[in-house]
Amino acid sequence: MKRKLIGGMTLAGLVTSALLMFGNQSIRAASPDNQISKLVGEHMVHVLEAPDHVEVFDLDPLSKDLSYGLSGFPIVKKIDQLDEEIWSEISALVLDDKSHVFEIQKKCRFRPNIGFRYYRNRDSVNVLLSMQCKQWMFDSGKKQVYEDFDPVVEQIDALVRRARALSN
Repeated sequence: MKRKLIGGMTLAGLVTSALLMFGNQSIRAASPDNQISKLVGEHMVHVLEAPDHVEVFDLDPLSKDLSYGLSGFPIVKKIDQLDEEIWSEISALVLDDKSHVFEIQKKCRFRPNIGFRYYRNRDSVNVLLSMQCKQWMFDSGKKQVYEDFDPVVEQIDALVRRARALSN
């Protein structure tokens, strides 16, 4: 039996190549773009990609009481455990290079008013948002990174309002 060649490849070779090609694309689609990966590091990306659960906190950026805080900012109140739909949308924005402005360092004083703590197994990552500065801070406990979210400020604002509505 003679094998037919398609573009110099056997049908089995073509199918294998297609599976490898599409498999690699789906892996790339599930992982964040290179720039944000390099910025926050693999550990934070691992937690943010697929958390077990996420907690939300209203923060007081001006308070001096640091007795109970999130990444050094006092917690005003804890919002009940966050709905998976909301945190998955936030994660998607966080992990998308198009959500960030990498070339610019703002001189705005970072004063977060809401914070998200992502848990995956025993690891956690805090993502704090300053709506005033349009910046977020990523904190793994070992590393803190600040970045702008100007391109997605409207989506972030809508998600924050939805998260806060859960606590009312």
